[in-house]
Amino acid sequence: MKIGIDIDDTIVDLAGVMLKYAEIFDTEFLGRIGCNGNFGLIQNRYYLEALYGWSREEKYEFFNQYYKKVLEECEFLENAIEVIRDLKDKGNEIFFITARLERNSKL
Repeated sequence: MKIGIDIDDTIVDLAGVMLKYAEIFDTEFLGRIGCNGNFGLIQNRYYLEALYGWSREEKYEFFNQYYKKVLEECEFLENAIEVIRDLKDKGNEIFFITARLERNSKL
């Protein structure tokens, strides 16, 4: 069987790392108060503008400054490696799926 697995927030914790850096960007770069503990309201990186009240330009600046760091710091979610290895050992073909940007693409 061929199995496609999304990378972000399926096998690695992208949102957690993204929100960590969004908090830093909001408080240190923009001089604001952060999301004020409202992480539970929006757990998806696509809603950073709404969570922090950022303009589109501020969101793009965040990604320009932190996206590489976010990707470098992502860690596998608990049991992700073991589950994928088990699927592979059972004869399945594993394909990883992502919408991550290419190195030179614009946001």
